[in-house]
Order: sequence, then structure tokens, then C-alpha cells
Amino acid sequence: MEGKRGSECLLKSVSNIDFNPSCINLLITKYAVPVGGLRQGNKHGYFIATSKDELTEAITPLENHTRHMNERLTALKQIDI
Repeated sequence: MEGKRGSECLLKSVSNIDFNPSCINLLITKYAVPVGGLRQGNKHGYFIATSKDELTEAITPLENHTRHMNERLTALKQIDI
């Protein structure tokens, strides 16, 4: 794995450990480990960001997901039943 970027060394692909969202959340929020997740093409898994670019690569999908969830929440709140 030497010489590879963090996102090229997906933890899930190099380990049989079952990473659950609670563990990932704890690593990020309590221990400040820059864990990112990929779900692109044949790349699925978690990685440790090793540069500002990789940190952005980890943040962008979360921001997009949050935006979509907020749009959905707003729409649901506006439905008159």
C-alpha cells in the first residue's frame, strides 16, 4: 500500500472487519480520524484521508446527502394532509 493515496487503500477491501456506521461516527467525532467513504463504480469502502483533497473527497458526498435530506424534509413538512 506504500505510495498509494488513502482513498486508493480502502479499509473494507483490505480487511475482513465489519465497519458499522457507529464505529465510523465515533472515529470521526470523538477521535478526529479523517475517515471517508466511497461508493463509486467498483470502489466501495472506507478510507483514511491523507490529504486536503481526500478530505474534500470524504466531505462532498456527505454534504450532498445532507442537502438532499434537507430538501426531502422541507417537502414533507409542507405536505398538507
